[in-house]
Formats: sequence, C-alpha cells, structure tokens
Amino acid sequence: MSTRIAKPLAAICGCALFIGSMLMPSMTRALADDDPPPTYDDRTSPTSPSGPTVDGKDIAVGAEDNGDGGIPTGGSGGPSTHHTYTPPPDCTDVTNQEMCRIPQRTTPAVNNADTARRAAAQLTIPTDTPQYGPDPANNQWDMIPIGYPIWLWSSNTTTTLTQTVTQDGITVSLTATRTNIQFNMADGNHVNCTTTTVRPTHLPQNPMQPSPTCGYVYQQPGIYTITATATWHITWTTPADKGEFDLTYDTTSNPPLTIGELKTVIVYDPCEYDDSC
Repeated sequence: MSTRIAKPLAAICGCALFIGSMLMPSMTRALADDDPPPTYDDRTSPTSPSGPTVDGKDIAVGAEDNGDGGIPTGGSGGPSTHHTYTPPPDCTDVTNQEMCRIPQRTTPAVNNADTARRAAAQLTIPTDTPQYGPDPANNQWDMIPIGYPIWLWSSNTTTTLTQTVTQDGITVSLTATRTNIQFNMADGNHVNCTTTTVRPTHLPQNPMQPSPTCGYVYQQPGIYTITATATWHITWTTPADKGEFDLTYDTTSNPPLTIGELKTVIVYDPCEYDDSC
C-alpha cells in the first residue's frame, strides 16, 4: 500500500478509536439504567438468603421478633433483617426439664356412689305383690261388702337381705331393707304401711276385726285393682367409701277386688201364719 493511502486510513482509525472511547462510559451507564433492580423472595432476608427458616420462611439471625408470628418488614415494605431465631430447648439438659415436660394423662376419679347404684341392679329384691283378705271367693257373692275391714299385706315376707357383688372392678357390699309399702287402693286413696299382717282364713270370734298393722275399708262399690310401691333402703360399702340410697318397685294385685253392697230384703211368706199351707 502506498504511503499516501496508509496515512489517511491510520488517521481515520485513530479518530474512530477516540470517539469509541468517549462514548463507551455513556453507553455503559445507559445499559445499567435500563437493567431492572435486583429482586428478593419476600420470604428471604437479603442478608441471609440461605440462613435458618421458621415455618418455611427464611429469616435473618441476630435481630428481634416483631411479635406477630411472621417475618417483620421494614418501613418501606421490603424484607427486614430484624428477626430473632430461637432454637427449641435441649431436652437432654436437666435445666430444661420444665419446658420439655409432657403433661401426664390423669385417670378420672371413680364415683363410688354411681358404682354402688349400678351394683344394686344385681340385687335379688323379692317382689312385693299386694295381697288382701278376706278372699272374696270364700263367700257366695264372690265379693267383699262395703264397710268390711280389708287386711293388706305383701306376698313377700323377706324384709332384709345382704349381698356382695363386683361392679366396675370394685367390691361392693350391699344391705337392702324394706322400709315401706304404699298401697294404692284405686279409689283415690293410699295406705302407707311399714309392717303388714297376713289375715287368718277365719276369725271366728270377730269376723269384722280390722288389721292390727295395715288395712282399709271401701265406701263405694266397684272393681278395684290394687297396686303397691315398695321402698327399699340400700346401704353400701366399698374399700374406700360408703353411702346409702332408696329404691322403689311397683307391682299390681291379681285378680282385681270386687266391692259390692248388701241389702236386706223382707219377703212376705203367706204360709208363715197359715197352717193350711
């Protein structure tokens, strides 16, 4: 290449290099201005992107909790570095026993009174079926007249019994005593008797003799079904407790009792004074 051509080309290239060196800083700044700002995951502290986490959230160590259970934010709404991570206590350390103590499951207290009531269901309480006398079947009318004294008693003659049973794994000693029988006479009246007496089949000296302990007199004719409610007083003891309560049992008489009215009728006999009859 001739010297005349080479010199102008060198001058042009040198000028281009000079201009490029002048424009490069400006282009670099422009490109930097167009780049988006760096972003952070809102769960990650920029000071500790790979630090410890709580509930799946990255946190920074060495600052304070904001008290709301989450990762605190700075005044501008961005991630904050002010959150303290507290590790769980070391339960192998005897000084942390109170924090590591697991609450013990307590066994409910046994209610001995309820246990005794359930145990009483195993008692063999005799049935107190109401009985009455005299027996209407023993007369020609098959009834008891109005105003006639009726004796009342129970088909059961046992008034006290004891029994030991096991209920809910507890030994319960029970004593049952019959304290009262209430007879419902089916005419609106009741008779309460603590003791009763069985009526003899015959009372030759005084058939109208009333019961010495438990009786009744009907004032209206009718057919009455007598019922009885027996009350038994239960006392109970267990190895750890004792108590008492009452039980009642209802029974019905069978058959019903017929109460009738007797009237005197005078019949004229024409032959009473006539010998010719």
